[in-house]
Amino acid sequence: MTKNTETKTESRRLVPEFLGIIAFVVGVFILISLFSFSPHDPSLHSASSRLSPNNYMGVVGSYGASLLIFSFGLASYLIGFLLLLIAYFFLTKKQRQFRIPELFLLGVFIFTAAVFLEIK
Repeated sequence: MTKNTETKTESRRLVPEFLGIIAFVVGVFILISLFSFSPHDPSLHSASSRLSPNNYMGVVGSYGASLLIFSFGLASYLIGFLLLLIAYFFLTKKQRQFRIPELFLLGVFIFTAAVFLEIK
């Protein structure tokens, strides 16, 4: 093998690890933001006289959690857990190819879960 081929092979091997780390960090960020969500924090959906939010992830976490909670309701927690699951698949090198129908059904599942979790 030439040196150029080895470099390409190694860079292709590092891409799933990089995506796994990104998915893990974003998933943990979303979950911490959601668990520390307070409706009294400043967000797009409410006006608050508070300058600093109580959210552990700061202003970005406050706005992000507000957007997720008001868009998906309790199903927004599933988004964080699904990102952690995707990170697990990438970091453990489990070969799982996601096809378009599976991704579409995942979106339908999150939407349906959001509807059913909001039924009282």
